[in-house]
Amino acid sequence: MVCQVVPGFVFQRVPTLLQCSLFKRVSGDSLVILAIYVDDITLTGTDLAEISDLKSFLQAEFKIKNLGSLNYFLGIEVLYTPSGVVLHQKKFLHDLLTAFHSLDCSSVVCPVELNAKLKAGVGDPLPKPEEYRWTSDFGIIFNSSSDLSLVVYCDSDWGACVDSRRSVSSFCVLLGSSVIGWKSKKQAVVSLSSAEVEYKSMSKAVAEITWVTRLLSDFGLTDLSSIPLFGDNQ
Repeated sequence: MVCQVVPGFVFQRVPTLLQCSLFKRVSGDSLVILAIYVDDITLTGTDLAEISDLKSFLQAEFKIKNLGSLNYFLGIEVLYTPSGVVLHQKKFLHDLLTAFHSLDCSSVVCPVELNAKLKAGVGDPLPKPEEYRWTSDFGIIFNSSSDLSLVVYCDSDWGACVDSRRSVSSFCVLLGSSVIGWKSKKQAVVSLSSAEVEYKSMSKAVAEITWVTRLLSDFGLTDLSSIPLFGDNQ
């Protein structure tokens, strides 16, 4: 689908599962990407002159505020380092805790014992759960390496939910050494074997990587024909 956004700028709409509208313009080695979420716009690409022209046109047609380099977008803060880009939500979490008067709560990574399997109505409730809050010191790093190879890891936990006996599927997608996608979800039905659980987990990972490869191919990364999928099974 081609969308005439502005005179002289023919953008192609990129199909995406994201909650924002994504457009691209490719002309030779020039690539401009336009992401729109309600009234927030992010521009990026390989051609600074094209980006500048587009911003000038938007400024002439609409009242827009040019905020310069991307530092804050939809509650996500962006930090630039020599080794890459760091995304985190420290300000968003701080504002959320302030709104609920919870800044004085103790910060913990997780108040629950690692690998604990919870069962409804069994065990002692967490004492004063309102006194705990999640830590805001973690973020996601996208390094500046030129390695753009895709790798997928998937796993499953058979019968993870002790109440419903349903299993949990999970996967993560790496572009080079940067994690660009991940998910962990309880399966919809009870699986009768661990092999069945593993196959379901792999199918979810394959569906995700199919979408990722199509998205990346729209951005010019076409050498993605062979992608290793690693599963933790015997």
